[in-house]
Amino acid sequence: MGDMPIGTSAPLPEAIAEYLAACEAEGQSRATLGWKRAVLRRFAHYADSVAASDVGALTLELARRWQRHLRTAPMARPRRKPGHEGERRAAHTVNGYCRVLRAFAGWLAEAGYVDAHPLGTFRPGRLPTREVEPIAADDQQRLLDACDPRSPLGLRDLAILSVLLDTGLRSSELCRLRVADLDLASGEVRVRGGKGARDRTVALGQRARSMVDRYLQLARPWPDDPDPAADRVFLTRQRRPLTRYTLGRVLKRLAERADLANIHPHRFRHTFGVTYLRAGGDVLTLQRILGHTTLMMVNHYLHLASSDVVSRHRAHSPLDRLPNGRTFRRAARSGRRAASARIVAVKGGQLVLRTDNGDLIEIAT
Repeated sequence: MGDMPIGTSAPLPEAIAEYLAACEAEGQSRATLGWKRAVLRRFAHYADSVAASDVGALTLELARRWQRHLRTAPMARPRRKPGHEGERRAAHTVNGYCRVLRAFAGWLAEAGYVDAHPLGTFRPGRLPTREVEPIAADDQQRLLDACDPRSPLGLRDLAILSVLLDTGLRSSELCRLRVADLDLASGEVRVRGGKGARDRTVALGQRARSMVDRYLQLARPWPDDPDPAADRVFLTRQRRPLTRYTLGRVLKRLAERADLANIHPHRFRHTFGVTYLRAGGDVLTLQRILGHTTLMMVNHYLHLASSDVVSRHRAHSPLDRLPNGRTFRRAARSGRRAASARIVAVKGGQLVLRTDNGDLIEIAT
């Protein structure tokens, strides 16, 4: 990489392959590498379609044209659901694609393919603010009730829901959990190879520990595969380690049983974050639990639903918490009189008011 002469031209696919090899050498996860590979292949395909298949053709203009294409062109493979024909990519998806392209362009300059960062002023675009929508407590119970504790799969699903709700783990982290990572006596769970290849420790509450222990003791099958991956905590009916795809299918099936919509693995992470803060937890500890390096992502959980903001203000309004002094009492009494009486007559410069309880009051005007 460092031996590349400055300004050397090369086909985009060749440079992309070397970039991905460099990312792998840095220890980036397989999921991250897969994401970057998919995004850059799409960019290379687009660049080739506009006769810009060489590294030297990667300019700010080309990047902006691709960005507009991503925002406006229908997806090549839209979701196969009625009403989704011509579906376009979400703003967050387009933003993610553009960030990958900008990182690749920066590496091209570092590797000597180009003289300077060709996309130094390229902006991935603003993102719309999304309110976190946690799973309501009643809906959480409906999901738990959708599991059959009399069956091995039901016990497994109960354990999965318990861990997701009690720890806020990412779906990939839950699927990678190994039996050796669990200390059910203390409730500590070692999360290995989290985002950015960072390990951390999270805690399980008493109920979650009980559900996991029941699953391990009574329902977890002995895997047939001698591969080390067979030590994974959560296995399929076929005794294979659970994957992110199969986890999504499990949650979809439970949501259908519970007659709930929009239930996916990452929503449990949102639910944990918001619930933790509502219960009085602090953002710094939440940051460590969720495995974020900065508070930027954790701040999303501070944008509670508007109804929650109103209820919290009612409980903690600074003015309402002041002592009920003379001014407040007099204003409240006058407000009640004005609001609970109406004019019924005018006599010689006086107003006659009738209160709600039938009393007449005369007031000089």
